[in-house]
Amino acid sequence: MINKGNNKGLFIVCEGLDGAGKTTTIKGFIRKSKLTKDYFYSKGLKSDTFIGRFAGKYPSTLTFFLELAYITNMIIKPKLKGSKIVLQDRYNISLLSFIPAAEKWYSRLASFMIKPYIIKPDLLVYFAVEKEIRIERLKRSMDNKYHATLVNHPGLIDLREKKYLELYMNHDGKKALIETSNKSIDTVAREFGQIISNFRQKNLCEQKATEEHLKKLQGIRSGAITSKELANALVKKRAGWLKERLEDLLIKYEGLPPEEQAFHIIYDDYMRINPADVKMARVAPGKIRIESYNFCPYLQACSQLGLDTRVVCKEIGEPSFQEMAKIIHPNLIFSRDYEHIRPYNGSFCEEFIELANQNKDALQKDMTKNDSF
Repeated sequence: MINKGNNKGLFIVCEGLDGAGKTTTIKGFIRKSKLTKDYFYSKGLKSDTFIGRFAGKYPSTLTFFLELAYITNMIIKPKLKGSKIVLQDRYNISLLSFIPAAEKWYSRLASFMIKPYIIKPDLLVYFAVEKEIRIERLKRSMDNKYHATLVNHPGLIDLREKKYLELYMNHDGKKALIETSNKSIDTVAREFGQIISNFRQKNLCEQKATEEHLKKLQGIRSGAITSKELANALVKKRAGWLKERLEDLLIKYEGLPPEEQAFHIIYDDYMRINPADVKMARVAPGKIRIESYNFCPYLQACSQLGLDTRVVCKEIGEPSFQEMAKIIHPNLIFSRDYEHIRPYNGSFCEEFIELANQNKDALQKDMTKNDSF
């Protein structure tokens, strides 16, 4: 799966098993939107194209994957290049969840072969609904053979829903879930619209941050500034921010070990990362491991300029976080495993905060305690 590149549009994929309300919601939202011209509706399977009609006549995992590759390159990419917001009604997850067919060796091979030709969505929206309500909705369209199959074999609904949710949870990009049970079409369409509105606003902020970091890295390329000078400027900025707030932040996280204090101060208070985008786990006494899945402007800027994040992040970004850790506690060490950093490991950057010289630190505390008697 590839990124959409420098295209300015947004690629929003809507997924969910039949009867969840995807198509009805998307079309209802576009119809009532004041910005209709900004959006483009794209049907993912059995589309109104020659290959979509062919896939409908000769349905198989291979023909449907070929259809996705075709509409991606001939329809979706041009729309994104024209700054459209493409609302994709079904994409590759629909096929990957189509069990048992998706688990056949030839389906897995087709999925692997077509992967370089499909785009990673900017946002994945999953539509869910209670099983009983889904069945009642499907009964209204029993002329659809697959809808009839799901109604007559409800166990298949459970199997596919389980696979769908597994694929949704394992998706390594931005995502949202909409529950459509016992809601009107207008209510769900408004909820969908709010998700898109919030995402667009956040995306604009991220684009601005990426542009700022592009300028900084281009400055290094042009010789206007060195990587060392940029790193020092970051150290000054971040250390200054922390020193102004250190006393209050240490009170806020009083009672936590120093390495956990540093984690919350750096990731929560300074970078303001969504808790869903970062995972922290203790790997040893005094040492924690962090997986960062958050949006990173340096990652985006490096991707556009063809730079190696393993070099850029080590030379420019890491020194400032090392300095912040030491301000919080002189024995704290911040580090990254550059064998596990995006985009080379896929979905997250692996980082560590460790309290060094713990025995020495404990001895100092004991001496201080004894001196007080």
